[in-house]
Amino acid sequence: MNRFFKNFFGFSPAESRGFIVLVLLILIAVAFPFFIDKLNSNEVEEVKISMNKIEVNKENGYKDYDNKYSNYNKNSSNDYNKKYQLKPFDPNLSNASEFESLGIPKFIAERIVKYREKGGKFKKKEDFAKIYGLKPEKYEELEPFINLPSLESQKSQTPQAEITNLDVETSKNSVSEIPKIVENTKPTFKKPVKFDINLVDTTTLKQLPGIGSGYAKRIIKFRESLGGFIEVAQISETFNLPPEVFQEIEKFGYFQTQVKKINVNLATLEILDAHPYISKFQAKTIIAYRTEHGNFKTIEDLKKVKTLDETFFRKTQTYFSF
Repeated sequence: MNRFFKNFFGFSPAESRGFIVLVLLILIAVAFPFFIDKLNSNEVEEVKISMNKIEVNKENGYKDYDNKYSNYNKNSSNDYNKKYQLKPFDPNLSNASEFESLGIPKFIAERIVKYREKGGKFKKKEDFAKIYGLKPEKYEELEPFINLPSLESQKSQTPQAEITNLDVETSKNSVSEIPKIVENTKPTFKKPVKFDINLVDTTTLKQLPGIGSGYAKRIIKFRESLGGFIEVAQISETFNLPPEVFQEIEKFGYFQTQVKKINVNLATLEILDAHPYISKFQAKTIIAYRTEHGNFKTIEDLKKVKTLDETFFRKTQTYFSF
């Protein structure tokens, strides 16, 4: 090799060895990046394989969780989805099967029975609402059918209340002559009469089948937030009001009294936003337009606010004044 370099290039033996070493170093330098890329590609492939395994395990985990969650929801809501028929009942006497026939889940029905077996007793309707696990909306549905006095009726039936209601002549008699209060008597309902939906109170509403204190208060609260109903059908918009309860109201309710109106030229953001039919964004746009263009004179001026659509005006224009 040295002879070849000496004859061809005129290199000395030392120069020939140096040249060979230089060539080898150059070859190594050129080949090194390819070697590193190959090594990295293998590592990346391994990482991809690992990540794919993780993704598969993760996806399977989600599927398992979804299956468990859906099964849980299915099982937990089963009892509430069963068909049932409401009828008067005494929670101090009914057995578990009777509770279930009212739409109460089996585990809660058994809980009620165990509560009684340990000496528990229901003295008024509101006591039944304290059963752990009984949903508030379920209690509201059952409340009119519970054969127990309510807290409100108990207050009106105390000896003190009886004395107050007696006339002057009767009040001179001894306390022993005051009629005794009979506990746990079944509630008596007056025959429902026609009523103005904007004047009716909770007492009148509770005379209708299926309406207890909860539903009655909720209807009145919704009416007050609106400023009054403009038609009977609006009552059906009351939060969580069952259709059958609205149907009872529809039989006796009528609309006559005018609603309370909002002056859109004076109303603050809080007043507008408090109305169930007006969102906070819509309230802001009304005030912003009023600030920039001046007071509204008619409903047509209000319709110039581009963010308010036909649905908005169909529901709200009766509640506005200018």
